[in-house]
Amino acid sequence: MKINGDHMNIENKKNISKVIKREIILTIISVVVLVSFFSLFTYAFFMDIKETDVNVLNYGDLTLEFCVDASCDSNIENIGRTIGTDENGDPVSMYPQSELEALENVPYIFKVTNTGDYKQTIKIKLMKKENPELHGNYSDYRELDLQYLNLSFSELGLEVQTMPYQEFDGILDTIVLEPNEERIYNLWLWIKEDAPNSIQGSYFIADISLTGEYEVERGTLTQTILADNIPQSDAGISFGSTSASDGTNGLYYTSDTTKTENGEVVYYYRGAVANNYVVFGNYCWRIVRTVEDGSVRLRYGGSPTQNGETYTCPQTGTAVNIGTDQVYNEDFDDKSYVNYKTSNIRTVIENWYRDNIAPHTSLTNLIADTPYCNDMSEPTTTNRFGAYDRLYTNKSPQYKCPSSTYGYTVAKGDLTYPITLLTADEVAYAGGVYGQSNSSYYLYTNEYYWTMSPYYFRFSSATVFGVLSDGHLSDYDVSGASAVVPVVSLKAEATVKRGTGLYNDPYVINTD
Repeated sequence: MKINGDHMNIENKKNISKVIKREIILTIISVVVLVSFFSLFTYAFFMDIKETDVNVLNYGDLTLEFCVDASCDSNIENIGRTIGTDENGDPVSMYPQSELEALENVPYIFKVTNTGDYKQTIKIKLMKKENPELHGNYSDYRELDLQYLNLSFSELGLEVQTMPYQEFDGILDTIVLEPNEERIYNLWLWIKEDAPNSIQGSYFIADISLTGEYEVERGTLTQTILADNIPQSDAGISFGSTSASDGTNGLYYTSDTTKTENGEVVYYYRGAVANNYVVFGNYCWRIVRTVEDGSVRLRYGGSPTQNGETYTCPQTGTAVNIGTDQVYNEDFDDKSYVNYKTSNIRTVIENWYRDNIAPHTSLTNLIADTPYCNDMSEPTTTNRFGAYDRLYTNKSPQYKCPSSTYGYTVAKGDLTYPITLLTADEVAYAGGVYGQSNSSYYLYTNEYYWTMSPYYFRFSSATVFGVLSDGHLSDYDVSGASAVVPVVSLKAEATVKRGTGLYNDPYVINTD
């Protein structure tokens, strides 16, 4: 990603819009049920509009019509009839009823329409009104005992759902409406047939309301990252100190162009950041960095719990890996066994991708075949690999792969699928240091896990870098057992559908 001058990072972010997402709460009407005194065994039961004189209410991009005449929909039978009324709108006497009898009554009919330009998620609610004021003939009524109230509801033409009101959670329906799409609903409230005479002279009042949430794509993932953070130069960072010890937390960008491919600026997260969670392919991920080709690297972060359209991502432990007690390579007595291309762990990772990602073109179309560096160079000492010098000796990580030979891709035939492991350099940029514990950075998982960066071949044993359970970088024999935490890279054009990047509001990548 080429930026001409560091100041451009801050200026450009001002022009990237924040998330366009809101919840609107629109109280439309009150539904009133009155159990009046007519005779010993007769109940008046009717619903009426009390809080508005108009038949159509508009709020922003939502419209609710009360269907009191044929202007709502002339095809609806009994249009204009309010539940419990006759053709003239006057209350009629009704007895406590069975469900079969109740559903023969005229329902309350209303229509919800999305009049806006964006898809909306809408909740239709019926909420009991607390402490309403009653006037006139009803001022001495008492609140209805809800154990005798039933509710039936349906979208027009679909199966009717019936339940005791006491078991009702307040949400009639949750729907997604495209622009100009509408839904028509029927609602019945009725007194159970075993209700006693003592409920005469009581009332039930509830508000029908809508909550609407609409989302406009925030732009690409990189644009969203820059919009939600103020990038800082890493010029003053000493990578010999952990992020916890020097207090470096947030989004940074590379200041030394010799350490990136083609001198491109790389944005990366460092320290105890909380806003780099992503949901992609129904899995959680943590954003690691931008890649020089414009893609964005993600580290696997487990399966989210989901409540409707709300995701919550795990943060540490075995939940954030795809396997435990996995060797990097079963063989260890030759330095070639640090090669990721021929490793056992590659098979484990690619099998996971094959089973979980590859069957879905909506996902694979967004994954970049960008180089992953398995740096097997030996720049100063035979059998001592490049990352050893950078991270153990010099404490100077880099994103640039010393040789394109070690930058593995599917296109070159090195990989079957575009998924591998973190590099030790990526861990160092994030806040990890060889031999120094750090439980306060986002790559800490409280587990041992592998990187793909070779360390040393000595004492007839090939070793690679790993992250230990206290968060520090270390070396590990390839035949040892550790957890598997893979990485993928999303293409530059991947867009964010919604979210703020928090573990309980992650960025959701648009895969439509």
